[in-house]
Amino acid sequence: MKGRLCFVSLLFAACGGNYSPKPLAYPRVEFPEKNYTLFSPGNCPFQFEVPAYSRMDVDQDKNTEPCWYNMQFPVYNATLHISYKPIANLETFDSIYEDTRVLTMKHFERADQIEEIDISNEEQDVYGLIYTLKGNTATNFNFFITDSANHFLRGALYFNTHTKQDSVRPAFDYMVQDVYQMIRTARWK
Repeated sequence: MKGRLCFVSLLFAACGGNYSPKPLAYPRVEFPEKNYTLFSPGNCPFQFEVPAYSRMDVDQDKNTEPCWYNMQFPVYNATLHISYKPIANLETFDSIYEDTRVLTMKHFERADQIEEIDISNEEQDVYGLIYTLKGNTATNFNFFITDSANHFLRGALYFNTHTKQDSVRPAFDYMVQDVYQMIRTARWK
């Protein structure tokens, strides 16, 4: 017993009186300079600017449709899934809009809050909504843009691994700025 007490006493003495554990921290992330290139696929009726550090890939999912793309952010292991649907009539628009709303609201169970931000660019005939989901959800950023007559484009930003929101917040905020640039520069062809 004396040996254990002596060991514990030595342990406390070795630590000194001013010891405090370092708080958990995340590594510093260096962000690339903001540069954009025009993404204008020849077979699709839209174009927009994308960040130079991203990569646009055709969606290879078996259920994919023409003009579906994945904007890859390899440095951050994240993907912006982009899907385009042509609008044939008002019923088609209503159906696509409802599907988009339902997909976003699926995350509501885990979200603390969903904020909606209107998109309105009358000059380019681009309108829509941005959904910002607060809390620990699979996606914290969804949007759609449309001209309400012919075109409907939807996007959802996902990290490709399970993450904690506070650990990815700087990268998320950086990428969201680039998605806003994409939305601002969106044009129908």
